[in-house]
Amino acid sequence: MLGTLAISVLVAAVLVTAWYLTFSRYNRRRSLIILNWLETALGAQGEVIGVEWTGMSRFRVPVRLASGVFRRASLVVDLVPRELPFHWLRSRWRKQQDTVMFCADLDVPPAMNLDLAGHRWCGRTSRHLSLDVQRWNVEQSTPLVLTSREDWELGGVVNSLLATPHRDFLDLRISKRSPHLRARVALEALSPASPTQGQVFTVLRELAAGVSTSPL
Repeated sequence: MLGTLAISVLVAAVLVTAWYLTFSRYNRRRSLIILNWLETALGAQGEVIGVEWTGMSRFRVPVRLASGVFRRASLVVDLVPRELPFHWLRSRWRKQQDTVMFCADLDVPPAMNLDLAGHRWCGRTSRHLSLDVQRWNVEQSTPLVLTSREDWELGGVVNSLLATPHRDFLDLRISKRSPHLRARVALEALSPASPTQGQVFTVLRELAAGVSTSPL
């Protein structure tokens, strides 16, 4: 009985170790592909200057940007945790995806904090629903602002977001403390297959300009 239990524990340990080593190598190989994506997305706007792993599924990429708007800019890549079976199953249950967060300081710190939540498409399924989106009726809501201040003006920031064709930010935060700007997007938005791959950093630069001209 004890011998069978010991063998079962040993086999489980070997399988978990094999899983861990396999997906650790997978993450390292995938990181090389992602770095190529980031360099392509940056284009002439900047360059990658290093890589720092801060976890098995997370690494930080310092970048040097041509624009003088940002200071101490970096990208934090969060991969779906695959290094342990439990972590992988939990991420599958939560429908997690690989993401990239842009972090940077601005020349002039904002005077208040601001959180912007990205919009989501909502639809109601029907047996006779057409798959041709051109025939759908789409309604666009106006931005909803919740604030604790009586005197606020976010025109420059909101207009910068609404005027750009790429609004796929999962979340965005402007803060008085460093980092002053944080914006998270799905990693696929920076892949070569994405039609807006080269627009992400352009939007961020325009957004930073809007923050600088707004009395936040």
